[in-house]
Amino acid sequence: MKHAQSALDRFCVSLVAQMKADSLVDEKLDDRLEGARLHALLDGLTLQLLNDSSKKNQSFAEAVLRCHMATLVP
Repeated sequence: MKHAQSALDRFCVSLVAQMKADSLVDEKLDDRLEGARLHALLDGLTLQLLNDSSKKNQSFAEAVLRCHMATLVP
């Protein structure tokens, strides 16, 4: 489990860094901080979906993720 969490952490940090490099998000963002925020959000949404994987809840989780990513746009 620890290995999976570590891999997800690295993925989230590298995703933010790549989005910055592609000018998709504010270049002033801290890769580690925003990666950690994204990781925490994904962990929470995953737990929510494990508890209730209904289509309605899936749509809600996707909307939350889209909303979060939109806050990173300059």
